[in-house]
Amino acid sequence: MIACRIPRPAEHAPNAAALGCWLGISLVGLALLPAGSAWRSLWLAPWCEEAVWRWGLQAPLARRFGTHAAVWLSAVAFGLAHLLFARDPADAWRAAATALPAAWIGRVFARSGQLAPCVAWHAGFNLVWLATHGP
Repeated sequence: MIACRIPRPAEHAPNAAALGCWLGISLVGLALLPAGSAWRSLWLAPWCEEAVWRWGLQAPLARRFGTHAAVWLSAVAFGLAHLLFARDPADAWRAAATALPAAWIGRVFARSGQLAPCVAWHAGFNLVWLATHGP
C-alpha cells in the first residue's frame, strides 16, 4: 500500500509576490476610502484583513504550533491590532472584543482552508456592527 500525506487545507497559501501585490493594491483602496463607507467595511477590509491574518499569520502558526493554538494566537493578535487602531480609548473593549469573532473565523479557515468563507463571515460581522453601532 502506498502512503501519502494529504496536506491540511490551512497549509495552502498563494504565491508571496502575488499576495503582496494584491494586498498593496487593496490597501491603497482602503486608505483612499472613508472609514465609514460600506465598500470599505463590507468588501475591502474583510478581504485584506482575512488574507493577512489567515494566510499571513494563521497558516504559518498552524504549521509551527498546531491548528488550535494558531486559531487562538491569530485571534488574539487580531484583537490587539484593532486595539492599537481604536479611535477613542473608550472603544478599547470593543476593539479587543474582535478577538472572539476572529476566533470563529479562524476556525472556519482551519476547517475549510479557504479564504472566501472567512471573508463572508467577516463581512457579516462588520454588517451587524455597522447596523447596531454605526460607522
